Amino acid sequence: VPDPKLPILHFTKRLTGPPALPLVGSPQGIKLVTGVGPAEITCWVEIQRLALTDQPTQVRPPTEADLRRELIDREGWQPHWLWFAVMPEDAGAGLRLAGGTAVGTVGLAVWAGSGTHRAVIHRLAVVPQARRRGIGRLLLAAAEQAAREAGCRQIWLETHARWEAAVALYRSQGWEVAQPGK
Repeated sequence: VPDPKLPILHFTKRLTGPPALPLVGSPQGIKLVTGVGPAEITCWVEIQRLALTDQPTQVRPPTEADLRRELIDREGWQPHWLWFAVMPEDAGAGLRLAGGTAVGTVGLAVWAGSGTHRAVIHRLAVVPQARRRGIGRLLLAAAEQAAREAGCRQIWLETHARWEAAVALYRSQGWEVAQPGK
């Protein structure tokens, strides 16, 4: 649950034209894996906890219950819409997953209604030790591509205005602050 005292920014992006970042040639041998088994759920919670440790807010780390409520237990959600960025070596943070160390994660929800699909990015997070290596861009591109493939023409996300690196990442990838009521 967001803290009402923290400024929230809502971003949107039109999904027209080619992806901002091709999904081939990932940075530094990072591979993207998907799944929602017990190991992935535990890994997601830990990545979220680690990613919040250096943020200038008092947001509590998400729990397994949050992941289930926001994604897993919702009608229409697909298990391949939860990605993990896995480094081939021991990155010193995150958890072992799929033959490497998971250092980032993102979820996508696509909800149908009113004759359209609405795509929403959920909780993009990269552990502090693995930031500034293109991992966030890679995760964002994977979610955007999945939304395109699901027939969505627009995608949304929200972040805290004080998370300057996240805001800069979204803007650099063509995201715009959403206008109220759109």
